[in-house]
Amino acid sequence: MSGEGKTGEDEREEMAVVPPDAKAPDGGWGWVCVVGRFFIVALSAGLTSGFGIMYIEIINYFDTTRAETAWMSSLFGGMNCVGGLFGGAAIERYGCRAATVIGSILACAGFVISYFSPNIYLLCFAYGILVGSGFALMYVSSAVVVLQYFDKRRGLAMSISSLGDGVGMLVLPPLTYLLIETYSWRGAFLVTAGITLNAAVFGLLFKPPPYLNKASQKRSARRSVLRSFKQLLQNKLFFLFAFGSFLLHVGYTVPLIHLIDLVILKGVAKSQSTLLMSVMGTTSLVSIVIFGWISDLPNVSRIGLHSASIAVLGASVMAVPSLDTEVAFFVFAGIFGVFMGAWYMGQGVVVSQIVGVELTSIAFGVHSLHTGSGMFLSSILAGWLFDITGSYVLPFYISGCLYLCASLVTLIVLIARRRVPDHSQNHPVTRDSPSQM
Repeated sequence: MSGEGKTGEDEREEMAVVPPDAKAPDGGWGWVCVVGRFFIVALSAGLTSGFGIMYIEIINYFDTTRAETAWMSSLFGGMNCVGGLFGGAAIERYGCRAATVIGSILACAGFVISYFSPNIYLLCFAYGILVGSGFALMYVSSAVVVLQYFDKRRGLAMSISSLGDGVGMLVLPPLTYLLIETYSWRGAFLVTAGITLNAAVFGLLFKPPPYLNKASQKRSARRSVLRSFKQLLQNKLFFLFAFGSFLLHVGYTVPLIHLIDLVILKGVAKSQSTLLMSVMGTTSLVSIVIFGWISDLPNVSRIGLHSASIAVLGASVMAVPSLDTEVAFFVFAGIFGVFMGAWYMGQGVVVSQIVGVELTSIAFGVHSLHTGSGMFLSSILAGWLFDITGSYVLPFYISGCLYLCASLVTLIVLIARRRVPDHSQNHPVTRDSPSQM
C-alpha cells in the first residue's frame, strides 16, 4: 500500500491548499475509503439507535429518572460539538488517518470503562464524553476523506458509505438486545468495545488523495488551520445552514432514543419494539441508494432535496403521539427510515458544496459544533419533559416542530444561493459553481 510509513508531519503537509487545477480522482483508492466510512457510519448510527434499549436497562438497574439517564446520550451528542470541532483542526494538522485511529482507541476505552462503572455518573463520563469524543473524531475524518476523493460521483460515494447508517440500525439494535439478554448491559458494552476498535484498521487506510499529495510539495501555499477558519467565517450561508442543523439536532434523538420507551409504555412488547429500529435501517438502506443517485442528476438541487427530506421527517415525528397500534408504529418507522436516509446521505454533500473541498475538513468540525450542541440538549430535554408531564406527547411535538424549522432554514439557504452569488467561496473541485443551487 502506497503511503505506508508516513508520519503525522507528512500527512499534515499533504493537507495543504488545493491548487486551482486540482482534480479529485473520483474513484481509485477512494472506494477503499468509502468502505472504511461505511463501517464507521454503521457503528455510529447503530449505537445511537440501539441506545434506546440500553437506556431502559440503565434506568431500571440504577433506579434513575429519565432525565438523569438521558445525560449519557446528551453528553455523547455534545461531544460531537467539541470532538468534531477539534477533529476538524486535527485533520488539518495530522490528516484523516491519525484522527480516525485516535478516535477508535478513545471510544474503545470509553466502552471498557463503562463496563466497570458503579454508578450513573461514571457512565456519563465514560459513554458520554470518551465514547462521544471518539466517534466524533472518526465520523468527521471518514466523511472528509471520502469528500476529498470524489467530485462528480460525490453523491454516489457518500450514499454508498452512508448505507452503513441503515446497516447499523438494522443489525446493532437487535444485537444490543441479544447481548443484554445474554451478558447484561455491562457485557454488551464490553463486546461493543472490541467491535469499535476495528475502526482503527479502516482508519489506517485513509491516506490523502493524489492531488493533495502534489499540493503538499508547494510549501509556500500551505495554509494554517487559523487561515482556513478565517476563510470559513466569510461564508454566511454555511453558518445559516449550520444553524438549521442545530435546530434539527435538538429534536434529532427524540424519535431514535425515546421511541422504544414510548412504544413499550403503549403496551408493545420489548422484543417487538426493537424491530422498529431494524425497519428504519432497512428502509434507509434503500433510500440512501435511490436518493444518492437522484442527487447526482444534473438538474436536481441537492439542498432542495435535503430540505424536503427534513420536512417529511418533521411531519412524521409530530404524528407519533397519536399512534396506538403496532402496525402504525411500523409504518412510521418505514417512512422515517426512508427520509432519514435521504437526509443523512445529503449532509456531507451539502456542506462540501457550500464551502468547497478546500475548507471541507474545518467546515465539518464547525458543523459538528452546531449539531453536537443540538444533540446535547435533545435527549435530556425529552427526558426532563417526560418526567414533568408523564408522557412523550410534548417531546415528540417539539421535536417535529424543530425538524420543520430546520427545513425552512435550509430552504432559505437554497433561495439565497440562487439569488446572491457568494464570491467568498472557493470551489476548486466541486461540481457546482457558488451561484448554483
